[in-house]
Amino acid sequence: MSPNASSPLPHGAADDDLPALEPAVIRRLQQALARVGDFGEIGLVVVKGQIKFIKVTCSESLAERPGA
Repeated sequence: MSPNASSPLPHGAADDDLPALEPAVIRRLQQALARVGDFGEIGLVVVKGQIKFIKVTCSESLAERPGA
C-alpha cells in the first residue's frame, strides 16, 4: 500500500499486530453471514482485544410483499 493510501488499521498498527482468527471463529462468522440472508449485517463485539459476540441483524424489504 502506498504511504498516502488510507489504512483500515489503527494508527501505527501493522498487519503483523493483528491476531489470527481461529477456524472455529471463522466458521461462526460464516454461519452468521448465511443467517443474514438477502438483507442485513453482522457486527463484532470486542472485549479486551478478543471477539466475544457476533451480532446478527436481519432486515426485510418493504418493497416486497410477504408470501409473494
